[in-house]
Amino acid sequence: GNEEYLSAAKDATNFLLHDPKILYEDNEMKCLSYVPDNRINWVVMDVSALCGSLLSRVHSFSPDQKLKSEAKKLIYYVVDKQTDYGAWYYTHPPRAHHKTHDNYHTGYIVDAILDYTQHTGDESCLQNYERGVEYYRDNLFCDDGAPKWMNDKVYPLDAHGSAQGIISFVKAAHLDSSYEETAWRIANWTIDNMQNQNEGYFYFQKHRLYTKRFTLMRWCNAWMARGLSTIVRRYYEQR
Repeated sequence: GNEEYLSAAKDATNFLLHDPKILYEDNEMKCLSYVPDNRINWVVMDVSALCGSLLSRVHSFSPDQKLKSEAKKLIYYVVDKQTDYGAWYYTHPPRAHHKTHDNYHTGYIVDAILDYTQHTGDESCLQNYERGVEYYRDNLFCDDGAPKWMNDKVYPLDAHGSAQGIISFVKAAHLDSSYEETAWRIANWTIDNMQNQNEGYFYFQKHRLYTKRFTLMRWCNAWMARGLSTIVRRYYEQR
């Protein structure tokens, strides 16, 4: 591969190891702030998950026990906050924000745990992942594949939630092939209901009585491009 990109990734890990505020740390767990600001005391659950995922990924390309150890502590913090029914609140403590169990942040978390598992070989969190991705499928998507906003609120249906669901369930299908059908259901629903059929871009959100038909290049289209490319790649790998 291109060493220039690995160097950039290492620079990112250096930032994550030194700049964000540490909100919690003990011998086994660690939690980082949403932004590198000492005034911030707000624990957003997917932040530490995503940071742990990146550290483990870079470690897999350029072995570094410091990165592996820090990744483990970050992921273990997130796993420790999983509910007994498999979900994560958006924040900790849960009442720090009005969101409960929302769609795409749950997807970020389950992907991060699986990434950590695969990049380090540490399977101690695999059961947490399996319970988490099952909760994600059963509670954050409608039967037709539409992405619910939260576990207890259907609307708005957001293109980003669709994209994240496709990505997460294609990943999950490598462990349990039944998740592939879920990914296809989400992809087909989104193309049928959220895509401008003349120009190809994806709408922002669909509400109960109206649709926000403008698009956002990153939030909608870049993520849907990633999601669809992920499932298409899976299709050709299976042939």
